Amino acid sequence: MLRPVQVKGLYPTKEKKDKLIYGYQGVLTAVHPKMVLAIPFFAAHERGAAPEQIAYLPFSQLRSRERGGYRCVPAKFISGHAVPRESFENFFGEVGLASLEKTTWGQQVVS
Repeated sequence: MLRPVQVKGLYPTKEKKDKLIYGYQGVLTAVHPKMVLAIPFFAAHERGAAPEQIAYLPFSQLRSRERGGYRCVPAKFISGHAVPRESFENFFGEVGLASLEKTTWGQQVVS
């Protein structure tokens, strides 16, 4: 199975404060109903290291912004680290990557 993919990494600064919702907000070069928005989350204190978390999100999780672009906030930001929000945990890591193969993956909706 092939899916279009866009990657939008988040690189917080050491000064970033804790947030209950954290993720990507901005413009995407293209969108497709079967696309994957992959968001690698890096730690605030480690430049050059591998991402601590990676979210694999379907188009159904993107919300249009009034100012243009899209918003998808599957994580919290706590003490310099991204942490999956409870309702989005199935989109993160190996579980999230494996779920891309399911035919129903793109219809998943989080309340």
